[in-house]
Amino acid sequence: MREGNRFRVLLIVLVVVLTGLGTTIGFLGARSATTKYTSTSVLLWDPSSLRYGDASAYVPDSASLVIQVAAQMTLVQSDSVIDPAAKKVGLTATRLRSDIEVLPGSSASEFLVSSTAKTARDAQDLTKAVVDSYAAQTRATISGQLTAQASALQGPINTLTAQLANLPSTSPLADAVATQLSQDIAQQQSLQSGSSGVTTPLSVTQAASLPTSPSSKSPKTMAVIGGAVGFVIGIGIAVLVSLRRDSRRDLRRVQSSSPAATRRTPETV
Repeated sequence: MREGNRFRVLLIVLVVVLTGLGTTIGFLGARSATTKYTSTSVLLWDPSSLRYGDASAYVPDSASLVIQVAAQMTLVQSDSVIDPAAKKVGLTATRLRSDIEVLPGSSASEFLVSSTAKTARDAQDLTKAVVDSYAAQTRATISGQLTAQASALQGPINTLTAQLANLPSTSPLADAVATQLSQDIAQQQSLQSGSSGVTTPLSVTQAASLPTSPSSKSPKTMAVIGGAVGFVIGIGIAVLVSLRRDSRRDLRRVQSSSPAATRRTPETV
């Protein structure tokens, strides 16, 4: 067999061996790996849903909405959310935090909470526990804010009540004070009502899903991927070896065809 043909056969064998090796490694690696399931819940953050009394609905601009949603995504992974959820499912906070992932959704106001576990039911339970804990934390935070705002109105209400008691009923100022007092009391009652039956900007548009198939790749898929990687590596090595061989052959040709000046000249006496 000519040297050139023998060299090509060796390169083909190299590519075949690396492809087979990659296929085997991918298949055995997937077989030995633990099967994983992923459950996902879709959440929507809509600040315009917060409205109490006669106040106009708050509609943030796109930049503000992105910032708010990013803050909520961070909150989902905070201790105030993870600790109660971990206690509910019987895991450590560190372990639960490593099993969940919070990702942006298909719109600026949407984000996803996903959990991964060994079984489909466990994955769903983890996602549900985190979402429930986050929703409870959101309600508690907004309820506390509304309660604080309602309490802050008590001072002005007391002051206006005292002023109205000291004003003659026929005084023009009495009507203005009475109107302001009525408005403050109505606002306080609205805030108190909102804190007891709090409405939050959060809505769960998709509850924690029950996965029907593993999220980890199957042995067959990993075998195909491994084979493809091995093939690409084999082709790359073959190309590099061929280029190096060609460059050496060209160098030898240049040296062999060089003029007699490359030979030693006789010494001049």
